[in-house]
Amino acid sequence: MSDHDKKNMDIDFGDFEEDKTPETKEPIVSDLDLSKKEDKKVAKSRLLIIRHGNTFKAGETPRRIGARTDMQLTVEGRQQLAKLKLHLEQYNMFPDRVYAGPLQRTLQSAQELTKSYEILEFLREIYHGLDENKTDAEIMKRVGKQALVKWELENKLPPGWVADLLYIRQGWNGVKKLCRDSGGTWATVTSGGIARFAFDDVENVPKIRKLATGAYGILTYDHEKNKWVCEGWNIKP
Repeated sequence: MSDHDKKNMDIDFGDFEEDKTPETKEPIVSDLDLSKKEDKKVAKSRLLIIRHGNTFKAGETPRRIGARTDMQLTVEGRQQLAKLKLHLEQYNMFPDRVYAGPLQRTLQSAQELTKSYEILEFLREIYHGLDENKTDAEIMKRVGKQALVKWELENKLPPGWVADLLYIRQGWNGVKKLCRDSGGTWATVTSGGIARFAFDDVENVPKIRKLATGAYGILTYDHEKNKWVCEGWNIKP
């Protein structure tokens, strides 16, 4: 992972000495073709999953910030979302409806996209317990490296981290159902910890579900297969 990528993520897995543990790299964007603008007349249900913009300044050591750390976007973070807005408009993917988590970083990110958005509580973020607002180096001293590996590869919460996963999954499934039935393009603006649980009953799920700040993924409902499909993940405008 490059130094530039580290600056673009406030939840980062960090660098480790080589050993036999699984390697965690940036999620690979699927073969989504953004080379052509889409015809808006084509009927489909599409859900964009957007991660908030940067909350740490360039050169600042990233920390795990969760449900109880309400940070604002940096200037760069706002610029990331402004760039994303232009990107979505360029490819005719600007959302008809936008939902955001209640923390400042997600609200400010949504505001860079549109003045019309709604707040959904389940999009807030998980709580990192004793590890809240700590660096990965500090966290590994408490929980061990394998706990962070399992979080990145298996979405298994490390000891002491708190999240109502049933509530979060129900929230995602509810949004997907409404989007599927209504049609059009919807968007959620959330955190990295919440975005990774959006894949119940979805095909083409990325192996690693981390989103960089200011990046997004696309879930599209295939009405012929009656299935949600992940068309792209960790797309950075």
